Amino acid sequence: MNTSHRKLRVMAWNTCSIKGKYQELLHYANTHDLDVLMLTEVKLPSTKTWTLPNYTSYIAHDSEDLGRAGAILLVKSSFNQSPLPPVRETDVQMARCILQTEGENIQIGSVYIPPEDRRRGRKLTMGTLVSISHELGSTFVIGGDFNDKNTSWNDNRANSYGVLLDRWRHNFGLHFETPGVPTRYDSRPNVSPSHIDFFVMKGLQARVCNTRVYNDLSSDHLPVHTDLHVAPVAYIHRPTLIKHSMDWDKHRQYLSDNLQTLPVMKATDDIDSAVSRITSLITTAATISAPQ
Repeated sequence: MNTSHRKLRVMAWNTCSIKGKYQELLHYANTHDLDVLMLTEVKLPSTKTWTLPNYTSYIAHDSEDLGRAGAILLVKSSFNQSPLPPVRETDVQMARCILQTEGENIQIGSVYIPPEDRRRGRKLTMGTLVSISHELGSTFVIGGDFNDKNTSWNDNRANSYGVLLDRWRHNFGLHFETPGVPTRYDSRPNVSPSHIDFFVMKGLQARVCNTRVYNDLSSDHLPVHTDLHVAPVAYIHRPTLIKHSMDWDKHRQYLSDNLQTLPVMKATDDIDSAVSRITSLITTAATISAPQ
């Protein structure tokens, strides 16, 4: 198998809206040579898409199509990968895909869990987390903003989401990979910094290293990085004859006009000649019927 390298460079960051941050993220991704970007609270309208050059984009819009919350996963297009349906619930959004690596397939995802909102009836439940666990399988890494506080990952107190996710972690044998330092700094002086952005993984904890934050990017959240010692399989481009939409009426008419000119087959050599002629006609029909 072809592989590009044996270390996957991953970043998770709450953007507090992706609007106006294209150039900033393009420069940041190139500077750090990132393979995977897990972007959360992107606030992208459901009619919009978003990506960076040389990355494949997976998007989970908010469930109400209001351009709130949401998550984007960007994976280098040079890796062999397969899309998965996004999770779009009121209490969690997750953009995800399958990444092929040497020896196994890994599910990766960008996840955003919005804060509890009693007025709108939004509250994360264990039922939602159990469903997510079944979706993720046995080998995965997801990263993002979980809006959970717990002394287990160095917050000075626990909130209800922190207690819930800690139970989820123990019940399903998950590993929470945190940088050990705060990832969000509130503008209010009486609110302590929190550790709510990190990675959740299963089956990969022995291959993770160098988890850290950078004091970069324009948000009240800091980007969190980690490295995974896995070998992504490179995508092999297979050339195709047709690269655009086909004019099937033109294709059909060309074959109808020219197949009538095939010679009568009387010997074995005539069959070979006819096959060659038909192949040539089909190729020509496709070429003239699809815009270049």
